[in-house]
Amino acid sequence: MRRVIAPVILFLVALATISTLNSKSLAQSNGHGPALQPPMTTKKTKTTKIHGDTMVDDYFWLREKKNPEVIAHLEAENAYTDAV
Repeated sequence: MRRVIAPVILFLVALATISTLNSKSLAQSNGHGPALQPPMTTKKTKTTKIHGDTMVDDYFWLREKKNPEVIAHLEAENAYTDAV
């Protein structure tokens, strides 16, 4: 009997936790609080061939520290971090 009760209790605790998390996110998305989303990073594929190997880096453009687009993206990430 104990072998059945322990998994059932664990399942109920997990279900209650998920329910609580879902109700918090629903409250935020229903106007009761801000529904924060992290900024999405644009993928700009850069392909480099070295010694016969091909490397693909979708985020190489983020290395351009003086690019206004990179600065704006980093500021958006910092704002999101501060808000969370």
